[in-house]
Amino acid sequence: MVVEHSELETRLLSFWNSQTERCGYMDLCNHIVELENIHEDKRNGFEVASIPPEAVALWHTHPSGCPNLSIEDYHLFCSLPNLLHVIVGKNEVAYYFVDTDSSLIRKENTSEPKENTSEPKESTSEPKENTSEPKERSHVSS
Repeated sequence: MVVEHSELETRLLSFWNSQTERCGYMDLCNHIVELENIHEDKRNGFEVASIPPEAVALWHTHPSGCPNLSIEDYHLFCSLPNLLHVIVGKNEVAYYFVDTDSSLIRKENTSEPKENTSEPKESTSEPKENTSEPKERSHVSS
């Protein structure tokens, strides 16, 4: 299966960089605005001077390519419960929001997976053993 990204996700993915965390905000019209990352270690964190009042979401990239949140992300997201929080990985965008009971919820890609018609389909319907490794949950903190 191939995941087709929405136009918004495609634009967000274009900000990913393997050397530095980039960051910014989105407004109600889905305008994506990049802000200066003023963190002293831009490879391992991000910090902005201020959050504009028109911001409805904050986004930042993870140079590791993995959009899982760090402990620092968790604390920041919980301290700003009125905003949507977006982490941009190399090939994936993850959305986080603080629920009414203060729990942090992750929403995966908003697009539906689509079958790749260029690859042959398997003819067997027998279940296969899951041999994939679990995804690593920790990464360089933001």
